[in-house]
Amino acid sequence: MAEIRILSAGAAQAVVETIAAAYKSETGHGVSAEFSTVGAMKARVLAGEPVDIIVLTRALIDELEGRASVVGYTF
Repeated sequence: MAEIRILSAGAAQAVVETIAAAYKSETGHGVSAEFSTVGAMKARVLAGEPVDIIVLTRALIDELEGRASVVGYTF
């Protein structure tokens, strides 16, 4: 059974937890979500931490997209 790993800004925690619970209920797949400031999540992504979904500000996602080849992510 697959587990989806999420890194998210704390401001989106309630929404992410609601969607994750529905996903888990419907699919049976696990969801691991961690929440913190956008700066902390940016640092983790740039450090190459394995993640399936990131929930951050549009500006930060645009910035990370420009650096995707550096950290090995596809946006």
